[in-house]
Amino acid sequence: MPIEGLPGNCYYTVAPYRVIHGKGFRHKDYVFEPKLIFTILWIKYGLCILLGSKSLTYFPFRTMRRKWETRVSPNVLYSMQHLRNDASTLVIGGIDGVVRIVDQGSGNVLSRIIMENSSESSRSMDKNKLIQKKKGIRLTEDDRIDLLPNRLPITCLAAGMQKVVTAQSDKCIRVWKFDMKSVFG
Repeated sequence: MPIEGLPGNCYYTVAPYRVIHGKGFRHKDYVFEPKLIFTILWIKYGLCILLGSKSLTYFPFRTMRRKWETRVSPNVLYSMQHLRNDASTLVIGGIDGVVRIVDQGSGNVLSRIIMENSSESSRSMDKNKLIQKKKGIRLTEDDRIDLLPNRLPITCLAAGMQKVVTAQSDKCIRVWKFDMKSVFG
């Protein structure tokens, strides 16, 4: 049975944990073919899907109809997750190296943050581990991401209470700590 608003090659079934024809993504009651789907996030009252690599679509479970769709990034998005104890916000990371915070209710991008690229940062060595502290830069809506200095792609992302952990292609793990008031305001 197709979900309204999804392309014809995406479908779901009511058989829990069942894979149709050995292909597709499975989770609880829904199975999707992987052709256009990059990431699926199960939320308390709905389902967020990254379709076609650049747009984010939200489907509430009650209606299974598209509530909103927004183009979040001009580049491929890799990973998204909820902020812990906050069912209204999604954190998204992508190939452009920008961490985005998105309002789940409307699909609006609330904040875009990048890591500063300067060599001036505090460094410390701890048992063969290099720890660097850099500042994050909050971008405005008018800032053009393509004109900013090169950033490493975010290949994996996890969100906690007031921290976001990302892994980039340079094999470094970055912990983004921030005050929620400064992110949204």
